[in-house]
Amino acid sequence: MVSHSEFPFEISTALAEVFGISRPTVYTYIKRYDSYDDPGLAELSKAPKRVANETDSRIEKRDY
Repeated sequence: MVSHSEFPFEISTALAEVFGISRPTVYTYIKRYDSYDDPGLAELSKAPKRVANETDSRIEKRDY
């Protein structure tokens, strides 16, 4: 695994320019690839994992 501190600055800068992304984003993709291989490069959902004011499903299922 290559951490962003070990990844050459010049290469990460070049990749960022080629793909039109920031260097921190390059490091994010490197970290994901190191952890998950190709599936780690897929776009992740930007949707929240949970909704703060959502009614608990146990309450919704109650039969009054």
